[in-house]
Amino acid sequence: MKIYFKNMQQSLAPEWRSVKRLARFVLSQLDITGVEVGIMFVDNKRISRLNRQYFKQDCSTDVIAFPMDGGPAAKGAPLLLGDIVVSAEKALEYAQEHRIGPYQELSLYVIHGLLHLAGYDDIDICERKKMVAKQRRLLGLAGRQQLLICPKK
Repeated sequence: MKIYFKNMQQSLAPEWRSVKRLARFVLSQLDITGVEVGIMFVDNKRISRLNRQYFKQDCSTDVIAFPMDGGPAAKGAPLLLGDIVVSAEKALEYAQEHRIGPYQELSLYVIHGLLHLAGYDDIDICERKKMVAKQRRLLGLAGRQQLLICPKK
């Protein structure tokens, strides 16, 4: 399993090892192995641009998932599951408004994005309830095992 990480924002300073540990944990809990996933942290301006370009929504959002729907991977190569783009700026804003830790919120966004890549959907109300329950459970498990994203040391 390969997790690629890119930080393109300055609101928060996530530690790349903790991002990868969290992603590996979530994927293992979903019984997903042998995949590649890209995780990118951006600011509100960049995620707004992506939201407008790909979803015709003219606003910022917390996370966007880009699942790959390609065919089978080359022999011996991991399957590219997809990419997620997370607004660290949105996580910081929400955390300040609700008096929670910004890195916990960032962790929730990564889990949410990974669930989207795994096929979970939050458009339909019934499916949204399933997804929210799953992400809460995963966030709780990851927190108890100290796998949540943490700041650079």
